This record gives sequence, structure tokens and C-alpha cells, in this order.
Amino acid sequence: MKQIAELIEGHPLILAQSSDNVRDVARKMSERNIGAIAVLDSGQLVGIFSERDLMTRVVVPGLNPDDTPVANVMTKALVAAKPEEEIGSALQKMQSLGCRHLPVVDEGTLIGMLSLRDLLKIDDDNLGRVRQIKPACGGIDRQNIPTAFAADRDLVKEFVAVDSTRR
Repeated sequence: MKQIAELIEGHPLILAQSSDNVRDVARKMSERNIGAIAVLDSGQLVGIFSERDLMTRVVVPGLNPDDTPVANVMTKALVAAKPEEEIGSALQKMQSLGCRHLPVVDEGTLIGMLSLRDLLKIDDDNLGRVRQIKPACGGIDRQNIPTAFAADRDLVKEFVAVDSTRR
């Protein structure tokens, strides 16, 4: 089975500073088509800011993204992967945490970010079989991945629509 280091090799590491405002960080994420970004303070990993953080901690409470430092709304309780870990270990961590992104840390230094999307791109033969992915993703298989991500977007749209009727 592949190690995490093999998956992140050659991937650019996109970073934000803890003092950056939410709008700038969200713009960077959008431009790079990434769902989460590592947040550093003085060169040290201090959190991750994800699309989920944006929705639940900024949009829903009505915070101004220009005035809100990402440090105030990022996820601070981090679980990291090590580059020598096998893919199955990363999948188990993601499943147990209910997350789609893991920072990859080697001897205290951030060296990459691993996403569920990275794991799903792996060739079935290299992974051993897609049956190892399905339980970790709650039954998602490669044929219905676009549907699963669309369902997330639809859920957000539905929430916003329901929330706007309450005002």
C-alpha cells in the first residue's frame, strides 16, 4: 500500500497566516480550488481553515470576512498524518474525525496537506481495491463521488434558503 509521502510529493503547499483575514484566505482557496488551507503563525502550524469553517463560523453567524482574522474561526484541534503512514491510516483518521483534510507533518514541520480527493484519485490496483475506501467514506464509491459533493452543496443551499425565511 502507498505511503502518504507518495501522494503529496510534488503538490504545492498553499498556506495562510493566522493574521490573514477570512476573505483573503477564502479567495486564495477559491483560486487554487482547495477545500482547506493550513494556517501558520511564526512558521508553525496552528490550525486549518476549511470550507466548513467558512460556512459554520463566518457565514452563518454573519461575521464580516474582511474584519475577521482567520485565527478566530479556524479549526485549532489538529490531528496530523506522518509522511510514512499508509493510506489506510489516513482514511481511518478522516473517518473518525469526520474531516476531509489532514496536515502532513514530519518531525514537527508541515510538509503537505492530504485531502480525501487525493485519496480517491488513487488507482484501484495501487490501493488494493476500492472496498477499502468505501467504508471510510460512508459508502461513497467512485461512481457517486460527484453526487456526494453536490449533495454537500445542496445541503448548504437548503440551509441558507430556510435560514432566510426566518428573518
